[in-house]
Amino acid sequence: MKKLLIIETEYVGHYLTGYIKYILRALDKKKIKIYILTSKETLKNGKGALKILKGEKVKFKIITIPTLKVSKKDFVSLTLYQLKLYFLIKKNFKSLNNKIKFDHIILTSMQRIDKIISIFGSPFGKIKFSGIFLGLKFHLQNFEIKSESTNHFLSKLLFNRLLRITTLTKIITNDYLLKKYLKNNHWKNQKKVFFLHDPKEFKYKFNKNYALKKLNLKKNKFIILVYGAIIDSKGVEELLQIYKYKIRDVHCLIVGKQFDSTKNFLNKNKFVENLKNNRNISLYNGWQSEKNEAIFFSACDAIWIGYKNYPFPSGVLYQAVSLKKPSIISKEAGFINDLNNKFKIGLSCNIHDPSDILSVIKKLKKSKYSQLIKKNTSKFLFQCNPSIWTKKFQEFIIKTI
Repeated sequence: MKKLLIIETEYVGHYLTGYIKYILRALDKKKIKIYILTSKETLKNGKGALKILKGEKVKFKIITIPTLKVSKKDFVSLTLYQLKLYFLIKKNFKSLNNKIKFDHIILTSMQRIDKIISIFGSPFGKIKFSGIFLGLKFHLQNFEIKSESTNHFLSKLLFNRLLRITTLTKIITNDYLLKKYLKNNHWKNQKKVFFLHDPKEFKYKFNKNYALKKLNLKKNKFIILVYGAIIDSKGVEELLQIYKYKIRDVHCLIVGKQFDSTKNFLNKNKFVENLKNNRNISLYNGWQSEKNEAIFFSACDAIWIGYKNYPFPSGVLYQAVSLKKPSIISKEAGFINDLNNKFKIGLSCNIHDPSDILSVIKKLKKSKYSQLIKKNTSKFLFQCNPSIWTKKFQEFIIKTI
């Protein structure tokens, strides 16, 4: 029997479940024994995420390592974090492999240690490994997409070195622009990189009236959902500016773990406090279970994807598509806007202009727009169905073990 080690050191929500549950579906449990290496904090605070994985009814064994945290999000702190994580994994893997003898390793968040692997080589010795890699930036300027990073040359150099590692078999990315860039520029090891749309679905589905009742929301309101990691790039502050027009028929649901300046804005700002008191908005801080997640998405009329300074793909957009819900999308150049231009799965607006946001909301209230988007999302679903992801994952990685 083959032995596979999946490494995901973050326990929070979609990090642990976002890809692993689909990997579990792709595996033949009669031929492969599965181990998951994660942080000790997983067993302490990630019970909800582990429950989701166990719901796949595929046996796996959890192995834990100490939890590492990033003190700051500057270049030096992130590099130091990667160094510590790399050597922590390398040290623990060596002792584990002496006992278990793994056949393949999968890193579900390769971006956490990619630069250090590029410099020091694989932490897994001669054992083949593959990974899921998100968030590259060096290629974006070739598609006239701005990004805040100033280390494009270094990032490009290190990614090239990463692909040259002989024991690296495959990388899966959710960014088709990266695949296009590698092909256009004739990268030597580009065949190691594969593009797959994010796999998203809902285990639970609820009637809208039921969901509204559970959330104590009125039927005559247009409900906009902001979901996921509530960080500054979500454009929450920009969205809430619509209430300066004293509208009464729009309610914003802001659901997910709140971070940094956004957390301060939502909990200490007088303007936001008034919105909460007037029941214009509802806040649900923290990671949500699959059932709660489905309730929030079922209750809403549109999903807010008005992200700023965010050129990357959005898992929330794919969730909206899976339920055929329209999205309100930022006109800022990036993967999301490019995807929307191709498939028309939402309406775009200038997120810095509250009147433009309101004009989009007004359009979405009309059945002709909502029906058109529903039709477009139905077509797009053929390309991003989770079953396609698991099938391709089997072809790219599992069959090579």
